[in-house]
Amino acid sequence: MGIKVRHGGDEYWIVASAYDVTGNQALSDLRKILIVMCLIGILGVGLSGWAFAGNALAPMSAIIQQVNGIFPKNVEKRVLHPNRSDEIGLLVETFNKLLDRVEETLQTQKLFIANVSHELKNPLTKMYSQLDVTLMQPRSLEIYTQSL
Repeated sequence: MGIKVRHGGDEYWIVASAYDVTGNQALSDLRKILIVMCLIGILGVGLSGWAFAGNALAPMSAIIQQVNGIFPKNVEKRVLHPNRSDEIGLLVETFNKLLDRVEETLQTQKLFIANVSHELKNPLTKMYSQLDVTLMQPRSLEIYTQSL
């Protein structure tokens, strides 16, 4: 610190310096406290974010478990969600509509396979029966050719 002083018509500069041990120790302690508090704050925010994210994603985990339990043998099963008005509920509703279409397609496919196998069975049975009757007795080559 410096002060300009007049004394007896002359001007003098008085300079004084000091080292504030107590103030510097207080600043050092404050620095340590702030570093520790920042680390604790970051840890607290991280843990609370992890907990809130877990709670926010819990409905999605439940939906994933339900979807993983749906197989072609139980395609009539639907995904349940308590709140149909939020985004997750709308997604569940859309997925259930997709399952309705898949179930309808599987039923149509089963009906088609049943009809095709019935339509193929009748001509094959008729041909097999005719060949059996033809082979029951020895016949001429002309009759075998005509039967075939």
